[in-house]
Amino acid sequence: MAGALQHRRETGRGCHIDASMYEICVQQMRDYLAQAKRGERPQRMGNGDARVFCQDVLPAAGDDRWVAISCPTQADHAKLLALRGPDIAAWTAVREDHAIAAELQSHGIACEVVQDCEDMIDRDAQLIGRGALVTLDHPLLGPFGHIATPTRFSRDRFTPLGAPGMGEHVSEIARDLCGLSEARIAELDQAGVFQ
Repeated sequence: MAGALQHRRETGRGCHIDASMYEICVQQMRDYLAQAKRGERPQRMGNGDARVFCQDVLPAAGDDRWVAISCPTQADHAKLLALRGPDIAAWTAVREDHAIAAELQSHGIACEVVQDCEDMIDRDAQLIGRGALVTLDHPLLGPFGHIATPTRFSRDRFTPLGAPGMGEHVSEIARDLCGLSEARIAELDQAGVFQ
């Protein structure tokens, strides 16, 4: 991908990128595959990461509210302990998740709220700023939330459309793609073919 971006910078022309999700995931499993190849049995690490000194997901005040805290180095972890004491989980458990994240971030500690759907839809500044979530009218359900396409172009804009209703385009398909006459479409419709 970086090569394609550099090519665009140099030539002004884009590139076709073919990326396999499976292969990308395998790259992320490299350490575990190497362990397995050595005859070891890789174990689940939960929220841990061998390359990070300390990280975890801790409870916050409220029903099913959580924050993720990551301290890449021992110095970062020492800074967290100096700020909040040895029992970080006890400290987080009685505080509001967004307040915890804001406070720790202000001290340079990597922390963020573990979002639920409501957080993402109503409060995620990145998603709101990008216009990632849109509301479209559905003929049966009324206003309904959708995820907009993540692709952005400098000159062209996508207009989000809702999914078509059952049989909504049957006449256009029968006429334009299948080449049927209006009379034949009406005959097939009358016979219940399009029901």
